[in-house]
Amino acid sequence: MNSTTTKANLGASKEAIGHHYDVGNNFYKLWLDKNLNYSCGHWQNVDNLEDAQLAKIHHHIQQAGVKKGDRVLDIGCGWGHALQVLTEDYQVKEAVGLTLSEEQGVWLDNMSLPNTTVRVESWTDYQPDEPFDSIISLGVLPHFCRTEMTIEEKTAIFRRFFEQCHSWLKPGGKISFHCLFSGYLPADPNSTLPSKEFLLNEIFPESDIIPLSSVLTGSESLFEIHKVSNHTDDYRRTCRAWLDGLKANREAAVNEVGEEVVKRYEFFLRLSVMAFETKSVSEYSVTLQRIAPPAGSPIY
Repeated sequence: MNSTTTKANLGASKEAIGHHYDVGNNFYKLWLDKNLNYSCGHWQNVDNLEDAQLAKIHHHIQQAGVKKGDRVLDIGCGWGHALQVLTEDYQVKEAVGLTLSEEQGVWLDNMSLPNTTVRVESWTDYQPDEPFDSIISLGVLPHFCRTEMTIEEKTAIFRRFFEQCHSWLKPGGKISFHCLFSGYLPADPNSTLPSKEFLLNEIFPESDIIPLSSVLTGSESLFEIHKVSNHTDDYRRTCRAWLDGLKANREAAVNEVGEEVVKRYEFFLRLSVMAFETKSVSEYSVTLQRIAPPAGSPIY
């Protein structure tokens, strides 16, 4: 594992990421699946959390066009299950993971995955030695910008992100990602639909739920859209499974992190289920393919 000091991270700082993801690996083991996947599972044709998470990983790896012998970058690699699947099932030449969580970095270091490099480093600082065949990124994009930023500023950040990805990928390479996006906005300002203040202040500070348009606008002239699919109900089912797991192991969770932290996460998961039910937040998977014109070049 390589660790570097991040500079001018545009979104969530390393400290903000640590506020959530460094609560403790043992705590997350009590309610996530056994491989510690912490993003939306895909529930089509499966009936349990383990299989839903594995289906999600296979979806994005296959959408990214990964083949045996490829080099693949996982931006926001979490606890590394996708890296493990890449090396064991797809036999990639090298899998590189980026995370800002020290806890996740230690976990991955202890896994000792073959043909894998993990860096505790922001995408804004990372410079690969050679290009990648594919990129995946599962649930991390909302950490790239903050609530106080304007739409124009957020779009500019995603422009920079996709410029980076464009420079890291071989010609024709693909990136497959999913994340939360802004959904239904009630006309009534006094609506009791789930607000994002608790989510972004207490759970994911220095992050934001972003509009899909900002992300796609940021990729224009660099990538073409290959596929967009809606997984909002999949995330509702995933959060419900996580909440059920936390309830089932509540006593152990309190012993691990204390009553207040457990209450915070219970509320977070209940709020998430409601947000997906009301469509105030949506979940999309997106696959883009690198096109030839470099950043800034005229199309015609």
